[in-house]
Amino acid sequence: MLLPDWTAALRALLLDTSAPYLWPDAPLARCITDACTAYSYLFPRLVRTVYDVAAGQQEIALSPAAGLAPGSPPTPPPPGPAAADLIRVLGVELPPGLPLPEDAWPSTPAAPSLASRSPQGYRWTPQLLRLRVPAAGAEVGAGTLAVVARQTWDTPTAAAAWNGPPSADGLVLLLAQRRAYGLLAGWQARAQGTAPATIPSGSSNSHIDLPPLLAALEIEIKREIEARQAAGG
Repeated sequence: MLLPDWTAALRALLLDTSAPYLWPDAPLARCITDACTAYSYLFPRLVRTVYDVAAGQQEIALSPAAGLAPGSPPTPPPPGPAAADLIRVLGVELPPGLPLPEDAWPSTPAAPSLASRSPQGYRWTPQLLRLRVPAAGAEVGAGTLAVVARQTWDTPTAAAAWNGPPSADGLVLLLAQRRAYGLLAGWQARAQGTAPATIPSGSSNSHIDLPPLLAALEIEIKREIEARQAAGG
């Protein structure tokens, strides 16, 4: 679904379908993007990306892949701004088929490691992978560096759909609903103190008692997460 579709689905779930709306579109859209990110950290996407390496190169800028899971043909990083975030590097091969050991990332540059039998190794941050020694020999060339990582699913926009599994739509909407009620609680505290918030609906107002709603949501979210974990994500 595109972001406007997600926003409309969330608005229906919140029973906020009659103008004037309690939640404007922009905050609901933020609730959706926050929920997609939260889902990604619970059930991240596993990808394998390849990078070109030049002679003497020691630092490689990491980019979330638009590629497929390990076992599929590796994919080069996409051009332009990434629609996803890197969560964790799980493994590095240089050249492909030769796993590298991961070095610790200290606060100061490390001396050459004697702990590993491999002369080559790596450290990483979400933006950068640094080789233990500059690339040389068979390490140099097109697509010689392969990185397996966990990353977020792409954030939906008005032009690009979320690429997460369709079976996760219900959990994402629950997470977004919790975020929306959290926003409402903040607005209510600032504007009304502890008075109950209301949703204008025709000629009547529907009072929202947030604590029991949030408590029920937490139970439902926990149940959905446990079911997906039991099914392997």
